[in-house]
Amino acid sequence: MTTTRLCTLLIVTCAIALMSSAARAAETLQAPAEVMAGPDGSFTYEFDLRKGPGTATFGGIDWLGTVNVDGASISDGFCIATVVEGQIIRAFVNARLKDPSLPGKVWESISLCGGGGGDDSTTVIRPYSALDVGGGPSALVNQLWNEPNPFSRETTFHFSLSEPSEVELSVHDIAGRKVASVLEGEQSAGPHEVSWRLASGSLASGAGGVLFARLRVGGVVLSRRLVLLR
Repeated sequence: MTTTRLCTLLIVTCAIALMSSAARAAETLQAPAEVMAGPDGSFTYEFDLRKGPGTATFGGIDWLGTVNVDGASISDGFCIATVVEGQIIRAFVNARLKDPSLPGKVWESISLCGGGGGDDSTTVIRPYSALDVGGGPSALVNQLWNEPNPFSRETTFHFSLSEPSEVELSVHDIAGRKVASVLEGEQSAGPHEVSWRLASGSLASGAGGVLFARLRVGGVVLSRRLVLLR
């Protein structure tokens, strides 16, 4: 093999490697860095993956409690369903700290077959009573909860802020679609309660089941599992 041909082959090989790397980098799993558990150690949150350039098939969704978390889920897509550019795959974690006084960790993964391999990440689960020693953004907001839960039409959300913050509180269905925007904008420090009533026509007629409330404060996202009775 000549020197010129060898150099050309190396350049092409490197270019292919860089293109593959860029395709993988374009598909980043989005999950909260930290989630605060409830007083009993239970917690719920969502994570998702947006498909980058090209097409692929759905490989599966997995999450696993790796430290002090009781719970796991494995969903195999068998590389059948097509996933196109821009499509979002969303999943939910619903688990519990084994010891509610200690932190835990959850590993999440969404995999694709061909055209990008998906991505994974790790979320830290903070105990409800833990102090944020570092004073980071997770100290801004306390536990999100609601009453009544289950509910048939109306419920009231409760949370507390340590300082004035930009807040977004929304409700989503099990597929991650936004059902309602409950609260948006700058909120004062201290406890807050917000009543929300399910609007007629927001869900399929007679539909009940599970919804999720999501509270975003700065870089922190808290989720709450809601049970709707019909």
